[in-house]
Amino acid sequence: MRTFKFTHEQIEIITQALGVAEVAYTDIHKEIINKLVIIRGNNEEMEQKKIAIYYHDKASAFADLNLRILNSEFDV
Repeated sequence: MRTFKFTHEQIEIITQALGVAEVAYTDIHKEIINKLVIIRGNNEEMEQKKIAIYYHDKASAFADLNLRILNSEFDV
């Protein structure tokens, strides 16, 4: 296991970047659902849903990590 030492300013930058990543992946997820999955005649719906779920899961992971950092769960 590795231990890191960050300043408050560095933690703020990391949490902001995680927030940006979360929003970007959430937007990609919504775009896939709205433009590729929910359309008439979509014969590849299941494959596209799997791809959309990947982006949703990543967005959730970014959000979870961000909250855990903000709640000091990784503090040593």
